[in-house]
Amino acid sequence: MTRGQSELMAILSAALVPAFGLGVAQVLGDRTVEPDLGTILAWACLSFLVTLPITAAVWGSAVQLLDRFGWVNAFTASLAGASVGALVSLAFTYPALDLSPGRLLWSGLGMLSGLTFWLVRKLPAK
Repeated sequence: MTRGQSELMAILSAALVPAFGLGVAQVLGDRTVEPDLGTILAWACLSFLVTLPITAAVWGSAVQLLDRFGWVNAFTASLAGASVGALVSLAFTYPALDLSPGRLLWSGLGMLSGLTFWLVRKLPAK
């Protein structure tokens, strides 16, 4: 896998993590829907349409910046992911700036997304 393919796979896989997490959270939080795999996957696909552009924009620029200083590691990836998750949750719920469990969910999903990005990007290139 070339460096460009590695970056693309890292972005796609990093976008899948919060999309699936948001799909699960939506289905489990909605009392009117029976939680089954089909509903979770449907919500995950819809969430992926939102998480992919955010992930591509943020990680594309963040990796270039962190790469310049040689700071791309698990800690910085998870810290950047958690920060982006918190900022995105603030952007989507702007007038309400309270600290809610939803913000922690978004931060946690962002952190997992950052770690996923780092792990997939770190895969050996051929």
